[in-house]
Amino acid sequence: MDLIPLTKEEERLLFFDEIQPPKELYYKIYHDGGHYVGTLCTVSQKKHKRTRKPNEAIDELFDSLYYNGLKSGLKRRYLTNFIREGILEMYPDYLEVDEFIKDKMKKK
Repeated sequence: MDLIPLTKEEERLLFFDEIQPPKELYYKIYHDGGHYVGTLCTVSQKKHKRTRKPNEAIDELFDSLYYNGLKSGLKRRYLTNFIREGILEMYPDYLEVDEFIKDKMKKK
C-alpha cells in the first residue's frame, strides 16, 4: 500500500466543533496609559458586518397604507382596520395579517 503525502491545506483538518481560524490576522490596538498594546483578535472580537433584511413588497405596502392613513387623519383603531383591508385586498391568503400589523405598528 502506497502512502500519499498530504499537502499544506490537508495537513490540518478541522473537526465539526472547532472554529476555523481567520485567513488574515487582526490585532486590537489600545493604549494602556503609557504603552500601546496589541492583542491578537479572535473571530468573536472582529467587528461583524451588519446585514439588513431585504425590504419585501408587503413591507412597502404596509408603509404606504400607514402614511396614507395618517395623512387622512385616521386614529389608531381606524388606521389598523384601513391597513388590514388594504393588505387583504392585495394578499387575500395572508393568514397572519393581524400579527404582522401589530408588530409593524409597535415599531412605528
